[in-house]
Amino acid sequence: MTLASRLATTVALLTVPLGGAAAAEMVSHEAVYRLTLEDLRIEGWAERSGGTMELRFARDCFHWAVDRHLEFGIRFTDGRRTQIVVTEKIRESINGEQFWFWSRTTLNGGTARIIAGHAVRPQEGQMITVEPPKEEKAENGKAGAGKPGSSGLKVAQAQAAEAAKPPAGKPGADGDKKVEKRLLGVTIDYAWPEDTDVEVPPDVIFPFTALSKQLDSLQSNSLIREQHIFDGTSASGAFRVVYDPIRVASVTSAPVPEGEAELVNARSWRFQIRYVPLEGGQGKPLRTTTSLLHANGVTSQVVMDYGPFSVKGDIISIKSLEPPACE
Repeated sequence: MTLASRLATTVALLTVPLGGAAAAEMVSHEAVYRLTLEDLRIEGWAERSGGTMELRFARDCFHWAVDRHLEFGIRFTDGRRTQIVVTEKIRESINGEQFWFWSRTTLNGGTARIIAGHAVRPQEGQMITVEPPKEEKAENGKAGAGKPGSSGLKVAQAQAAEAAKPPAGKPGADGDKKVEKRLLGVTIDYAWPEDTDVEVPPDVIFPFTALSKQLDSLQSNSLIREQHIFDGTSASGAFRVVYDPIRVASVTSAPVPEGEAELVNARSWRFQIRYVPLEGGQGKPLRTTTSLLHANGVTSQVVMDYGPFSVKGDIISIKSLEPPACE
């Protein structure tokens, strides 16, 4: 993978929230973050870097929504420039059963990545029928040919047993086919980059549900250590998201943001989040973030580590949004 494609992939993941929507009192708000380069681990030296991230975190009568626009640039001492722009829109139904996602990443002016689609959670305990594997039939009277110990007698016995079976589909103890069932998983219908369907395990939840569950747990003085989440950033399925608490000896007071600064005075927790692909993802996380999350769902500080670089985001302005007038 080229550096350009790797940057496009990792920064596209940078804009997704922690994650559901139910009991936690999450406040609808608009916020702006100042982005700075925390660490650079690729060849060269950054002469200048920085950017902004604008976020709208809100709900209507039917959905939770995040609209986000991020711009981040690096100017190197040798004249190279890297400019990344990410635009993202995600929606999750209030009941956590449906999720819509769309994002576009451009790198130095060219489109590097688009991902879009719709995902649906199954009803509790919903089952589907699994077709049993078809048995291979003997060809030209040569069933068992070539296998050690096979003989004409065994072939004849197999053919006789097959002929004695009642026709498929007829009722009766001896004629019924064995029907297997399993739980239906979460179905993901990708429209882009390819028109394809993916099914992930039924315990996978969507971002706003995951955030709500975590906030409820944190306010009970307990951190959920792992959740399985589909957040619309991967074209191949869901993540195993691992949370680790961070305890710091001292924390430098962040600058007071413009607007309704009281929104970042709510109780807060700092932890690291590792995103590992759910399928075959026992190795290195695809991305890692460290967040300062408040009880009202506002994130006031975040450090996003993507291997080649890490970016720090500090909130510089915030205002609340009016709740919807739903009947």
